[in-house]
Amino acid sequence: MTGIKEKNMKFLTRKLVTHEDLNPRGYLHGGQLLKWIDEEGGIHAGLEMNTGLIVTKMMSEIDFKFPVILGDVIEIGMKTLEIGQTSCTLSCEVRSLHADRPVLTIDKIVYVRVNKYALELGLQYEEYPPFHDVHNLYCTMPSSRYGKEYSVKNFHARNKIIAGTSDVVAAFIPEGGMSDGTFSTLKYAKKLNKKRIIIS
Repeated sequence: MTGIKEKNMKFLTRKLVTHEDLNPRGYLHGGQLLKWIDEEGGIHAGLEMNTGLIVTKMMSEIDFKFPVILGDVIEIGMKTLEIGQTSCTLSCEVRSLHADRPVLTIDKIVYVRVNKYALELGLQYEEYPPFHDVHNLYCTMPSSRYGKEYSVKNFHARNKIIAGTSDVVAAFIPEGGMSDGTFSTLKYAKKLNKKRIIIS
């Protein structure tokens, strides 16, 4: 029985199954296959998002369709489902070239962009995008606050929350003046008697 390749699935990587890839039963070890998938997916998502600073957030249910044997060549396919500001969602299909049929499918794999400096320093990283933006892994506020119609009020509401949840508000103001958003956040912080630090 053969299978038809899913439309728009990009098959760019092939792997030869060797002895060291096998489990005790003589089939391709599932862990090794998932390692290859994660590597390929990470490269695909990184190219889509134009960054190498990504991590795997989740994989949906993995559907193993039939085992792969020694000497088989598999190809790993990825299809982009969605690209956001901080995440990329893919689907995956792995095929056996010898048997000409799929051996595994994953409906959804999500990769997320990580902040370089937070990653290097081991700091907790949080974001406060306006409510009309897309909710992402680092958003401190719940997802129900997002996806609203664009409005300047979304920015002011966001700035008020930043001031209200912060112990100290530090503003980085470049030469030439501050943005409206920075000014708004500092104004709310002042009303709440929060400590403010201005770095120019």
